[in-house]
Amino acid sequence: MKQIVHFGEYTFETTQMVVMRGIEIIDMPQRQREALALLLKAQGKVVCREAFLDTVWKGVIVEEHNLTQTIFMLRKALGKLPNGREYIETIPKKGYRMSVGALNQGNLRFPPDSECSDALERLRQDLGVKVPNQMGHQVVIVKSSLLIGLIALFVFVVVPIVGSVYKQREDLSAVTKLTRDGFTKISRAPLILHQGTLLFTELRGKKSYLASVPVDGGTTTATALGTAITYVSGIHFERPEVLVSRDDRDAPISAATLQGDPSQSVTELFGRSATWSPDGTKIVYVSQQHVMLADSVGQNASVLAATAGTPFWPSWSPDGKSVRFSVHEADDQESLYEVNLADRNVTPVLKGDIHEHHACCGSWSANGKYFVYVVDSSSSSSIWARREKLFRWKIMGDPWEIASGPVDFWRSPTLSPDLHHLYAMGEQSRLYLTMLSRDFEPFLRGVSVSSMSVSHDGEWVAYTLHPEGTLWKSRLDGSERVQLSTPGEFAKSPQWSPDDHSLIYVRERNGGNTIVRVNAVDGGSREVVAGIRDVRQIAYAPIGEKIAFESGAGANHLERAIFIMELGDHGIEVLPGSARLSSVKWSPDAHYLSAVTNDQSKLKLFDVTTQTWHDISLSGAIGAQAWDRKKNILYFIEAQNGCYVLMKYLVASGKAVEIRKMPERYDEDYASSVLDVTPSGELLFGYSVGENELYDILIDLS
Repeated sequence: MKQIVHFGEYTFETTQMVVMRGIEIIDMPQRQREALALLLKAQGKVVCREAFLDTVWKGVIVEEHNLTQTIFMLRKALGKLPNGREYIETIPKKGYRMSVGALNQGNLRFPPDSECSDALERLRQDLGVKVPNQMGHQVVIVKSSLLIGLIALFVFVVVPIVGSVYKQREDLSAVTKLTRDGFTKISRAPLILHQGTLLFTELRGKKSYLASVPVDGGTTTATALGTAITYVSGIHFERPEVLVSRDDRDAPISAATLQGDPSQSVTELFGRSATWSPDGTKIVYVSQQHVMLADSVGQNASVLAATAGTPFWPSWSPDGKSVRFSVHEADDQESLYEVNLADRNVTPVLKGDIHEHHACCGSWSANGKYFVYVVDSSSSSSIWARREKLFRWKIMGDPWEIASGPVDFWRSPTLSPDLHHLYAMGEQSRLYLTMLSRDFEPFLRGVSVSSMSVSHDGEWVAYTLHPEGTLWKSRLDGSERVQLSTPGEFAKSPQWSPDDHSLIYVRERNGGNTIVRVNAVDGGSREVVAGIRDVRQIAYAPIGEKIAFESGAGANHLERAIFIMELGDHGIEVLPGSARLSSVKWSPDAHYLSAVTNDQSKLKLFDVTTQTWHDISLSGAIGAQAWDRKKNILYFIEAQNGCYVLMKYLVASGKAVEIRKMPERYDEDYASSVLDVTPSGELLFGYSVGENELYDILIDLS
C-alpha cells in the first residue's frame, strides 16, 4: 500500500521515492530524495547530522560537506515557500528540519496519510486549476479523466519500472586498497585495465615509472620510463605497447613496451594524452586547445574538435564511433564533451545536470552501457555513473553517486568487464605547519591548513582548513579559535589589512569566486569587495588600501595575469608584463612584487617605480615564497639537484643565497604553497602528509 506525504506544493510517494509537483515528476538525485524522506518522516523535528550520514550514506565514510551540499541542492530543487522561507531549516549545531509551514500547508491541502485512491481523486480535482508556477516549471491543465488515468498509471506503474533501471542504487558495498607502496601516482592519467592487471604511472623521486598491480592485490612492480616526468595514457588492443606523454605540456608522444623499452610504433605526434582506438587503427590526442585524430602510427593528423578551454583526458567509446573528453574552462570549471567521428559534431555530455561544469575524467564500461566520471568540489570529489542506453533509445537516466569516501579525492575511475568492480585512485592529504627557524617545531599542532596569514602585530593567525575550506583565526598557539567563514562557502588565501582590523579572502560559492572583507574580531560583518568570478590568490599591500590578485585576462579568461585593485574606488589595472604569472606577493615597503611563472620555472621581481620585471631565479620548480616583514628580503623554496632548498633573495644586493636544504620528509614532488614570516622573524612552512593509492570499489551494475 503506497503512502503519499504532502508538503507545500509537493507530494512524496514514499515506496518508490517519487517527488511530484502537481502532475510533474521532479528530477532529483537519490541522495536528495533519501534526505527528503528522512526530513518528512521526522514531521518537523530536528534530524541530526549523524542520522543523515547513517541513513543516506549507509556506512560509506564521507565528509560533512557532502551533507551540506546535498541539503543545498535539495533546497534549490524545491524552491521557496510562498512566504519566501526555505522548505528546510538549518538548526545551528544540531541539524536540519522540515519547515512547519511547509508541513502545515501540505496538510491543509491533503491529508498526510491518504491512500492512492484518495490522492488521485484530489489530483483530479486540482488538475482543473492552474498550479502556481513558482519554480518556472511548465503548467499543464488537464480536464480529461481518461488522460488523468493514464498519467496516474504512468506515475505509479511505469515510473517505478523505469526507476528500477535508472535509480541511483546503493552500488557501493566495500572498498579495498590495492596498493600500499607510498609512491605518488599521476592522477591526471587514466588507469588501464589489461589482462587482470592495472597499469598506471608512478613517481619515484623525480622519475616516472610504468607500474602495475594485479586487480586482486599483491606486489606492485615498476619500470622506469625515462628522466622526464611522463605518464602512460593508452594501450594498444593487441600489442603490449603503451603511449607515453609529457605530464605538464605538449611534447613529442612516444610508444613503449610494457617493459618500459622505447618502441617505433608512433612517429610525428606532438601533444599529450594520446590513446589508441579500441581496434588500434586510430589515435586520439590533445594538442593545445584541440582534440586531434591520427592514424595508428601517428600520421595524417587532423583536428577532431576545437574547444574554448583546454581539453584533456580523451576516452574512446567501446564501438570506436565517438570520443569523450574533458575541458578545463574559465572560472576553474571542468566539463565533459563528446565528439562524433562521423560528423565531428561536439555536444556536452551532462547538459543541464547540476554537475555539468564540475565533471571530468570519464570512462566507459566495456559493453558501453555505463559511463563513470569524477565530480569535483574544492574539498573533495566523488565518482558518479550513468546508464548510457536503454533498448534502442539513447535515453540517459539520472546519474548517481557511487563513491564519495573514504578518501578526499577520487581519480581515474575504470570499470571491470563484469561490472562488479570499479578501480580508482584515491588521494588523501593533510597539510601541516612547521617553524623552519626553530628546528621544525610544529606550528598549530594537528591542524591541517591550506593557506594562512599572520597579523601585522604578530598576535593572530588566520588560516583555512584543508580540505574543509573553512576560515578561522586564533592566537599563534592555537587558542581563542574563532570561525570567520559562513556555511556553504569555501575560503582561500586570507590576508590581514594593514591595521589588522579586517581580513580579506577569496570566497568560492556556487562555482564562482569573489573577494570578501570580514571583520577580523568576530566575523560578524562582511562585504563583497569584488565580484570577480575567477579570482585566484590575493595579496593585501602592507601600505595603503590596495590588493594584488591573479585572474583571467582576455575575452576567454584562459590566460592568467596579475591585477591591482584600489579598494577605495574599486579601480582595477593589469600589472604590466604579468601574463602567465601567479602567486603574487608584496614587499614590506610595497615597492616590489614577486611572482612565479605558471610553469614554476622562474621567480620574478617587479619594480613598482620603474615598472619593469627581472628574474630572481631560474629553476625546474619554484615553490612557496614569502617576504620578510621588515626588510626587503624574499624567502622562497627552489628545486636543486633533486631536492628542495630554502633560499633568500636580498633586493639590495640582487643576490640569492642558500639557507638550508629541506629534510627528506618535506621534499615533496612539489614545494608547498604555504610559506609565511611572522613579525618576529619566524619562518612558517607547510608540508604535505598523505597517500595516493589504488582502490577496488566493489559494486553491482550487472
